[in-house]
Amino acid sequence: MEYGTFLQCTECNKTNNCCCNFEKIDSPIISLEEKKKIELCYDTINNKNSFQDLTNECFNINIVNNKCIFYEGKCKIYNNRPYDCRLYPYDIKKINGRFFLVLYKLDCIQYKNFSENVDYLIEKIKPFIGTFTDIRYNNKLNELEYIIIKEIDI
Repeated sequence: MEYGTFLQCTECNKTNNCCCNFEKIDSPIISLEEKKKIELCYDTINNKNSFQDLTNECFNINIVNNKCIFYEGKCKIYNNRPYDCRLYPYDIKKINGRFFLVLYKLDCIQYKNFSENVDYLIEKIKPFIGTFTDIRYNNKLNELEYIIIKEIDI
């Protein structure tokens, strides 16, 4: 079963590869587990240049020229892409001490038809949700408009 927003994005006729274009969004935040899985599955990756440490348990994927380093016309790590990548254009935001699933207002989304089930991804992110929602790591995303979908119980 495919977990993430893949089905919606395959129907998109835009060509700006939203999830891999970091002019408007921040680099994905990944867990140590995800980092290890990527390193294991893709032994040709230069690990020192692939990730940036945020905490002992969380990392960012590095970018080059506003593009994900794993994107070369398509995602090189697609089958093992991080939960953050699978979740986009949904996100989790901490608002007044509570966590919410949000959907960014992007010109590529037809909101009336956008209804993917991302509960599985939310569960996977919960162990590092504090870092995931830390505003220090979401500078660009904080500028985007969004709609609140639902509150997340922690």
